[in-house]
Amino acid sequence: MKQYLIGLLFWSLAIYSGSTGCYSYQMSNKCVHAIYLNRDSVLYYFNKWTILTRGDDTKGYIVQIYDEKGYQQFSFDRANKNDFFELNETSLFYVTNDTTHKLNFSNEEKNEVKQSFEKRFSYMQRFKIAGVNSDFANLGVNLTIYACDGVEIDYIADSSKVTNVEWAKYIKSLRSLGANWFYKPN
Repeated sequence: MKQYLIGLLFWSLAIYSGSTGCYSYQMSNKCVHAIYLNRDSVLYYFNKWTILTRGDDTKGYIVQIYDEKGYQQFSFDRANKNDFFELNETSLFYVTNDTTHKLNFSNEEKNEVKQSFEKRFSYMQRFKIAGVNSDFANLGVNLTIYACDGVEIDYIADSSKVTNVEWAKYIKSLRSLGANWFYKPN
C-alpha cells in the first residue's frame, strides 16, 4: 500500500509538472516558483511600484509609485528591528520628466502611504523579495522582482513594446516561467 501511495504521488507530480508549463519541475528555486504561482497577487501589490533599499542599508527604503505622468517618491526608515517604519518627511516628492514638486501630505495621507508600504513590505518578506522595480515599464519591462539568492524575475506584459536593442537581447537571455514571466538565475 505504501509503495502504491508513493507511486501515485510521483505520477501526480509528474502530471502536474507537465501540465503547468516549463517552470515547475525544472526550476529548483522555491521562491521563484512561489512568486510565479502567486503572480496575480504579486502584480496586484507591485505593478507600478518600485521598492528598493537605499544602497547597502536595509534600514531604509526608497519607494516610488508610478502613474501616467510621473511618480510619487517616498523614503522610509526602519525605526526598530520589528519592521516598524517611519516616513521620512523630507522625502515626499512628485517627479515628472521635467519637474520635481515637493508634496504636502496631511497626517492621514502620510498614514495611508505608510500602511500601504508596510503591507507591501510584509508581502515582500513572505516571498523573500529583496526589492521590486517598475522604473523600466516605459521600455516594456513592466516589473522586475529581485528575489532570494539574487534571482531576477521580470514581468513583460507585451514584448513588442521592448524596442531597445539591449533590452531585447537581455530578455532573450532570460528563461521563461510562462506567459509574460521570465527569470534570470543567479
